[in-house]
Amino acid sequence: IVYGSFSAFYEFCRMLMKKDHRSLQFDDVRQHLMAYMALSLDFFIGKDIIDTFITTSGREELISLVFIVIIRVVLGFSLDKEITSLEKLKRGKLD
Repeated sequence: IVYGSFSAFYEFCRMLMKKDHRSLQFDDVRQHLMAYMALSLDFFIGKDIIDTFITTSGREELISLVFIVIIRVVLGFSLDKEITSLEKLKRGKLD
């Protein structure tokens, strides 16, 4: 998340230095950041699953893991959907 944030911020600053500020470039920065966020969500899900299996002491932890995974999967799905819509928008503006 940190690397993706810094990378997107760098791209944003680089875009601001250019004379031409098109909305398409802002969408590129947004898409760049969302891709890193989706990837980090996948890593967090994996970390939670591994932690739960290593330190499982009860049923409550498994239930909370299920809810955490469901929430993160829904967030990942919505990020993926947004990235896909930005790609379609980008293709539409380039045509």
